[in-house]
Amino acid sequence: MMSNSYLLVPSCEAGNGTGHLRRMIDLYRKLKVSSLCSVFIPPGTIPEIHNNLLSSGVDSADLITG
Repeated sequence: MMSNSYLLVPSCEAGNGTGHLRRMIDLYRKLKVSSLCSVFIPPGTIPEIHNNLLSSGVDSADLITG
């Protein structure tokens, strides 16, 4: 039974680098094992970030776009 839910909001602004995004993906993988977990991508985010999340193992059902 999953009792915790998390919404991860990585920094997706151009020029911020990929470190925060990679840490959010790692955290997503760890939390997903025993919790409900989603990742929010704000409007205007470049498509490469969306594709990076999906190719890194984030389930498309867990990806929330604004």
